[in-house]
Amino acid sequence: MENGNSLGAVKQSDAEESAFHEISQWPGYAPTPLVNLRGLALRVGVGNVWCKDEGPRFGLGSFKAVGGAYAVFRHLARKLEALGHALPATLAELRNPKYRAALGEITVTCATAGNHGRAVAWGAQLCGCSSVVFIPAGAGESRAAALAALGARVITVRGSYDDALAAAIDASAANGWDLISDTSAGASEAIAADVMAGYGVIFREVAAALPIGEELTHVFVQAGVGSLAAAACSFASRISARAPTVIVVEPDSAACLAASANAGALTHLDTPIDTIMGGLACAAPSPLAWKAIAPVARFYISISDDATREAMTLLECGEDGDSALPSGPSGAAGVAGLLAACEHASTRKEFGLTASSSVLVISTELTRR
Repeated sequence: MENGNSLGAVKQSDAEESAFHEISQWPGYAPTPLVNLRGLALRVGVGNVWCKDEGPRFGLGSFKAVGGAYAVFRHLARKLEALGHALPATLAELRNPKYRAALGEITVTCATAGNHGRAVAWGAQLCGCSSVVFIPAGAGESRAAALAALGARVITVRGSYDDALAAAIDASAANGWDLISDTSAGASEAIAADVMAGYGVIFREVAAALPIGEELTHVFVQAGVGSLAAAACSFASRISARAPTVIVVEPDSAACLAASANAGALTHLDTPIDTIMGGLACAAPSPLAWKAIAPVARFYISISDDATREAMTLLECGEDGDSALPSGPSGAAGVAGLLAACEHASTRKEFGLTASSSVLVISTELTRR
């Protein structure tokens, strides 16, 4: 396959350009694979299915590394500047011993179902500050252990992700900790914007890896609070060719973005959330992400746990010769959305999916550990 689309094929915002310039210099950086799933494309009756495999990202097993860790870096740089230090322009400069004492006094905190917390804890470890991560009890012991291995103090909260977020917000105010949240709800809009800018790295890599002349027609992107979906919408609105159609994929019980689209305003779900897609189990969108999603996303589709299990199996086994791509429940949700859309002729027609469509999906995480 001939690669080589110009990086200019997608215009990025200044924030996304800065994020790419910084993250691409970090130790261990490498673009994650963009895999052509020809077998899956044949199965669903489209021209190409391109899968961005985020499993290898910085050894953390998920796309969150380019969001949460970058937000930690940006926050600490701003904080040092406010304390009177010269602004460190790069992670390498931030790790200069002259900042060690000041950074050692800072504690960052967040809420997570697993992967955002790992990114924040890893970012804190890279930069030399402390981290405290709040997780819902249902996240599991393995997720807590992975966070602890990165130096985080882990606090388990009874209830949902939203309960963990509320606890993190309260604890940050009570203890003087700095909240690194991927939602702007009750948190810093600047930090949420940094998370979204970091996710822009994923789509810059996609633009660079697509074969010359290949034009995406559709993007199926899974969403929790919506930061990744917002980055996908930013990508779709800036790509130089005809903008691809963005379809947002959510769990049946946590379709807060679809509810917001139907209501024409941000909507908080009051019904119980019960899904194996822990990274997407959110009751309300990020207000900042919603501003980017609302004018761009064309369609919303919700999926069951059984649908994402089927997608996980399909990715792990490889459809008709496709590469095996182990993925977790949240990671496979975009593929599950594509499968669901292609099951019904009416939905295919509504979404404009044809035998010549070129579809992007993102496997956002490795199999849940």
